[in-house]
Amino acid sequence: MAQTYRLEDNYMFEGDVNFRGSISGFFMGAGRVTTGTAAPTTGLRAYRDVVWNSAPAAAAPIGWICVSRVDSTVKTLAAATAVNLDVATSAGMTAGDIVGVVTDILAGGVPTGIQETLWTTIDSVTDGDTIVLAAAIPTNRRASVGSAVWTMLWKALPSIAA
Repeated sequence: MAQTYRLEDNYMFEGDVNFRGSISGFFMGAGRVTTGTAAPTTGLRAYRDVVWNSAPAAAAPIGWICVSRVDSTVKTLAAATAVNLDVATSAGMTAGDIVGVVTDILAGGVPTGIQETLWTTIDSVTDGDTIVLAAAIPTNRRASVGSAVWTMLWKALPSIAA
């Protein structure tokens, strides 16, 4: 039977602490720690989150850490097939960042009230506050003014190979 243990600030163990089985989805410092085979390309994560490599190899990184997260909103309506997205602020956003854009799902060009996040990467950040997406907004969606935009930058933790 799985049990949950919470360690309060300034709690100290004396002696050895042994874990049997696996631990995932726990917090260390200010970031969440999970496992995976690559840096995340979808899903909202936080600055300082760590993903340990669950399939380590000699030349592979031992994991990845989120070194930047920027939150913004859509400034100008972005229709289906758009790749340019005007955001309230692009400060801290860079080419290669993973980006999530909340989009409205459309039926016959009319919003259905259902939203879905489009995950892609940023190709470039142009003058002003326009980001260029690697993938266009799908034909049955749009990014409305005020919709959330998140970017994350992951860096590989070095290999421990000799």
